[in-house]
This record gives sequence, C-alpha cells and structure tokens, in this order.
Amino acid sequence: MVNRQKNEPTHIKQRVRQIVVLLSFVCALVFALGYIQAQLLGSMRALVYGEGIWAKSQRDSVLALERYLWQRDQRDWTVFETSLHGVMALRRSRLALEENPPDVAAAERGMLDAGHHPDDVKNLARLLTWGRGIPQIERAMGFWTEGDGGVDRLITLAEQIHKNQPSGDLIPISLEIEQLSKVLAAQETAFSMALGEGDRWLGQMLVRTNFLLLTGLLLMVGALTSRMMRDIDTAAAVLLDSQVRFKTLFDGDLIGIVSWDRHGALLSPNDAFLKMIGYDSNSVSPSDLNWRMLTPLEYKTLDERALMALKQNGYCDPLQKEFFHRLGHRVPVLVVLVPNAGDPEHGMAFILDRTSDKKMESQLQLSSSVLEASRDGILLCDPQRIVLTTNQAYAQMTQTDQQSLIGSVAQFCAEERADDLRQMDVGLATQGFWQGDTQIMQADGQLLAVRASLSVVRDTQGRLTHYVAVFTDISLRKALEQSLKNRAYYDPLTGLPNRSLFSDRLDTALARAQRAHSRFAVLFLDLDDFKPVNDRYGHRVGDLLLQQVAQRFKSVTRESDTIARLGGDEFVMISESLDHSESVLHVAEKLVGQLALPFFVEGHSLQVGCSIGISLFPDHGATNIELTRAADTAMYDAKASADGRCKIYDASAPRAEMKMR
Repeated sequence: MVNRQKNEPTHIKQRVRQIVVLLSFVCALVFALGYIQAQLLGSMRALVYGEGIWAKSQRDSVLALERYLWQRDQRDWTVFETSLHGVMALRRSRLALEENPPDVAAAERGMLDAGHHPDDVKNLARLLTWGRGIPQIERAMGFWTEGDGGVDRLITLAEQIHKNQPSGDLIPISLEIEQLSKVLAAQETAFSMALGEGDRWLGQMLVRTNFLLLTGLLLMVGALTSRMMRDIDTAAAVLLDSQVRFKTLFDGDLIGIVSWDRHGALLSPNDAFLKMIGYDSNSVSPSDLNWRMLTPLEYKTLDERALMALKQNGYCDPLQKEFFHRLGHRVPVLVVLVPNAGDPEHGMAFILDRTSDKKMESQLQLSSSVLEASRDGILLCDPQRIVLTTNQAYAQMTQTDQQSLIGSVAQFCAEERADDLRQMDVGLATQGFWQGDTQIMQADGQLLAVRASLSVVRDTQGRLTHYVAVFTDISLRKALEQSLKNRAYYDPLTGLPNRSLFSDRLDTALARAQRAHSRFAVLFLDLDDFKPVNDRYGHRVGDLLLQQVAQRFKSVTRESDTIARLGGDEFVMISESLDHSESVLHVAEKLVGQLALPFFVEGHSLQVGCSIGISLFPDHGATNIELTRAADTAMYDAKASADGRCKIYDASAPRAEMKMR
C-alpha cells in the first residue's frame, strides 16, 4: 500500500505529460497535414495551370498556322513558333520525368520555359513523379502523351507550308489542320477531365485521412484523459486512506512523530514522543523543545552527517542515537528522517524507543559470554537440527572451525553409535531430553568420549522450536576407567587376559556351548626350560622372553580364541567351535611349533619349549573347575611323557597324586 501511495502522483504526472505530448503531436500533425494539403493542392493547381498552358498553346499554334496558310503573314508564323514553344517545353518536362531515374532538373527547366511560376515547379515535379500510382493522374498523363502525335503532325505540316510556300488549292491542307485541331481539342478535353477527377479524388482522400487521423488522436486523448481521471480518483482515495493511517499512527503510542528543522526546532510532536523523553502536552510547550539540546554531544557529528546526506541525496540512513530524558538519563532511539519535498532543512522524524532492544542486546551479550565461557561444548539447533550457534569449547572438541559449524546439520553422536542415536531420538520424542555417555567424531576421524545432555525447547503452544545439546569431555575419565579395567583383567607384562578375565570367558564359553550343543577345548600351556633362562640372564631378559612368547601365541590363534597368562610361565587357552579332537591337536601343534623357533632377546639366542594339556567340553567336564583341572592334569601327563608335548586328558591313565594349582 505504501508503494502504491508513492506511485499514484507519479502516475498522474505521467498521464498529464502524455496528454500534453499527445496534444503537441496533434498540433504538429495538423500543421503537417495542412502543409501537405497546401502543397498537394498547389501542385494540382499548377498541373491544371500547365494543362491550360498546353491546351492554349496548342490552340494558338493551330490558329496561327491556319492564318499563316492563307495570309502568309510572318507575324502569324512567329505566333505559331512562340505557341509551339510552350507545348514542346512541357513535353520535355514530361519526358525528363519518365526517365529512370527521373531528370527533375531538366523537367523543372522545361516547366519554367513553358511559363510556370518558379514556386510551383518543384511541387509539380514531385506530383508528376510520385503520382504515377494514382489512376486518375496516370490516365491524364496518357492523354497528354497521346497528344504528342497530333503536335508532331502539326509541326510537319507547318514545315511543309513554311518551306514549300504551296500555291494552288490550300483547302485540303486547311482541312487537315482543322482535323488536327479537333483531335487536339478532344485530347485537351480528356486531359482536363482526367485532371479534374484526380483533383477531386485527392481532395476526398485528404478529407478522409484528416478525419481518420484526427478521430484516432481524439480517441487516444479521450482514453488517456479517462485513465487520468481514474488515477486521480484512485489517488484521492489512497490519499484519504493515507491520512487516516497517518492519523492513527500519530495518535498511537508506538512511534514518536515530530516535525523538525536543521536548527533544532521540534514542532507538532505527538504524545508518544513526549512520553518517550518524559514530557506530556500539558507540562511543556513544543516550542521549548530543541532536538540539538536533547542530543548528547558525542552524536553531533552523526547528526551533521545525516543533514548533509539529506541535502545531497534527499535521504539518509536511520540514526541510532540517544536523547536526554527529562529525569536526566539517556533514552536509546532509532530516528528516521524524511525531508520535505524540495526542502532538506525541514521534514518529519519518526522515532522508535529502543530501550527494550538495548536490554535484550545486553541479555544476549551476557548469554553469549556465558556460552563462550563454558568449558562444555554447546549446540543450539533449529527443529531440523541445523546448527544456529555454538561455542568455542565444542569447536575445540571436534577440532573444527566455529563458523563452519553454523548452518551444518548437528551430529549428536558418531555414526558408529547408531544405538545411541536411536535412544536419543526416542528420549527426545517421549520425554523431551536424553542424557548418557556416547562418542562424537573429530575432524581427524578420531572418536571423542563425551557425556551428552540433550533437551528440546517448545513455545507456549507446545511446538518444537529448538534443540539444546551440551557435551562434556569425559575422555580422561574413560581412559582412567580403561586403565583400571586393564589392570583388573589383563596381565601388565604381556597384555594378555589374566586369570580373572580367563575365568569369565570360560564361563561364557560354557554357556554358549551348552546353548548351541557345541564343543570347545581348554589348553593348559607350561613353558619348558624357562627357569634356566631366568637364572642365567636375569628377570629382565625373562620378562622380555615372556612378551615374545605371548606375541607368538597370539599370532597363531583365532579372534574367537582366548589366550591368557595365569602367572609365571603358565598360559591357558580357550579354543571354541571344534569339530573333533584332532582340530585342537592341530592348534596345539602350531603353538608348539612357534616355540620351537629360537628367540632373540638383547643379543641372546634363547630356546624354550612348552608342554600342553588339553581338556574337551563336554567330554572332560561341564564346569569351569572340572575343565581347568583336567587340562592341568593332561599338561603334567605331557611333561612326563617321552613321546610328545601335547596330551588330551585321559581319566583312565595312571598318574601320581598331584596338587591342584
């Protein structure tokens, strides 16, 4: 609506300008048509005059030759020649115009020789050149051309009469001259009638053309005038609507409105502006207010720049400044200056109180400071989980740039934590929050352990507006937990599972085999000749040897197998999913084969072996203790045997009483 109000006066001006231009064009066109008509009519008049010259010259020449024939008076011959000169001059003009291209100059000379007025020859030449397409003029020119034969015959007779001086009977010659006179007279009459028709046709065409053009122009003027009147009516309605709106705005308490001049005067302020600076219409006279006095000194330069922009450009940017309140404090305002048309030193000012905005800006700045001061990573997202803002702590956690995160899709956990993501979605949808340990992806592809607290934000109608995610780095805690777990379940020297973890995994293997009705084996391994190495080279070399032994054991075991160190030089292994007892013997032989190769420790070549006892589930036991005791017993059988290092438990074999480990 505002744009329409601005454009209405411009539309009316355009309509008035169009009408003025159109009327000017009409005047110019009427003048041009009058001029063209005058020229055309003048040309037709000259053509008719030329026809008169041609006809008179022919008649005079015939009469003079008739008198000369009978009286032989030289004066008659002179009249004949003079009359014939006009006819021949007009013939030369016509022939010159029939050339391609027309010889206009020669035609104009012939017309002057025939007796035409100098002002008429140019227009007559144009008419005869351009009028070839008009049937009436074409027919007239044809009669003119047909007359050439009679004139030529007249010239021939004249030459005969003048040269031969005939004597005797002159009646036949006189009759021929009379006959030529009748023929020429008939052609003159036809020529004259054709010119009359052309003159009438031209007059009618000019009248019709003038009528059509003027009628069209008048219709255009009428249409533009009608549109202008409608625009004026519309503009009047818009102006009235604008006045009502402005009055409503002026009487309201939302925006301060006041007239100003560059010297500081404030005229006709509304109540909203007076209330803004602590006054009312009863406590102060508008003439007592001066915007320069109400403005703090530091805004003087800003005000002068605005006034200069109004003078140079007719507009200025809105001003963010302050006014002094009647009680002394400052009121932050936004001022929009609108100059009067053609007078940049006076105008209207629209003033908005920004006190609430300033308080909100302070609160936002405080919130931003708190956000940045937090050591936890924080994300604020829209309902589509697009990141709206974040803090530096989160950028450091993910090793990314803070600005590059804004506008991206938030990742509340790493893709590898699909179960966590499902739980997050369920918790946010049903309870509005979720909290738990998870991992997020860093820029280098590493996973960072975090404690995530996710919440949804809803408006007063219960609609989702934002997500808030807070991440606490718990990587140190997780590392400590893992360290404690390693100490509790893994041998610190070799990194293999210890006795406690072995026992847990054996219980798990038992449960799995019982459910699946499958078989598995327990292998008890004891190193041979390890004590001499320890005694000779020391515990350091012994420890390094045990580490290499552990590595060789792991190199020949499957991922599903468990190899553990019980302590000293004793190891134990769980081998699951066995088809038959020969499979476990094959595994044992690979272990023995690995230890058969020499070890190189700190420059020493060392040789050790191992004895392996094997128990099978469910053949040799159904519990942890039974299977372990059977494998331990079989290991002692292997050590005592002379035919091999690997033995499967045999309950019927004779053996000495032994103490369970």
